[in-house]
Amino acid sequence: MVAVSIVIITYARQDLLRACLDTCTPQTSAIPGGFEIVVVDNNPAGTARALVDEVAAAAPVPVRYVHEVKAGIPNARNAGIHATDAPFIAFVDDDQTIAPDWLELMTRAIEAEGVDCLFSNVEPVYSESGLSPPKAVADSYRRYPGGRGSGGTLFRRATCATDANPFDPAMAFTGGSDTDFYTRLDGRDCRFGWCMEAIAYEYVPADRVNLRYVMQRQYAGGQHFAWTRVRYAPSPARTAAWIFVKAVLQSGGLGVAALASPLMGRDRRAYLLLRLSGAIGKLCWPLKFELRRRPTTA
Repeated sequence: MVAVSIVIITYARQDLLRACLDTCTPQTSAIPGGFEIVVVDNNPAGTARALVDEVAAAAPVPVRYVHEVKAGIPNARNAGIHATDAPFIAFVDDDQTIAPDWLELMTRAIEAEGVDCLFSNVEPVYSESGLSPPKAVADSYRRYPGGRGSGGTLFRRATCATDANPFDPAMAFTGGSDTDFYTRLDGRDCRFGWCMEAIAYEYVPADRVNLRYVMQRQYAGGQHFAWTRVRYAPSPARTAAWIFVKAVLQSGGLGVAALASPLMGRDRRAYLLLRLSGAIGKLCWPLKFELRRRPTTA
């Protein structure tokens, strides 16, 4: 049994996957027990198999292929977790690359800090040079201390992967399974940490480096935030009412500020519009999710 499994989920992005694997296989980690790489192909056609076999033949560490035909990110993530019994699991997305010392820094930090889930730094790499988005748009692709996400993450199996399916398969087509996962970990008093010295780089296509696209992301993020808080609340109705009132106040205040934002400059306008999008998402979560409670047992 290896100490760490790096799990990469992918769907028909061979060029990005190759770049990702090229930075994962030569990691400098000197942790006892070593590490392996598990690639979960979520394409029913299994298009990543040939590439993974090619990389595995020359890699200095074990590289394994898993084919998960059930569509959706939570199904692919669960397949990766089920495919290994390593005590530590790292998620790196197929559109990310990692610095040579990423795994070494992450494994050292998770033990030193005594946390259950550790997030690394994430920096955007744009597909086209010369792009200069508003600061709020660029920052949405960065991870700062306190920020969460799936790629660029290391967690303990014993405390974080205790459910039969840690990522809810019912959210395969709604999005938000990562937010749901971390909300449950919050409820179990799991400890979180951030290692900003460990850097992952996320490829961002040019058509996503714009205010409109990131506003849509923020709107969806607001929906996911509200839904998970309501879903696991002791009193869902009371929590839903509180989120509604708070989001109305936020939307009103941000809406007024956004009207005046053209006078404040491009960066300030983008910041206000992104916050407004998230607040409106919190108001509109019932449009995306039905009110149901996830079973608390596996």
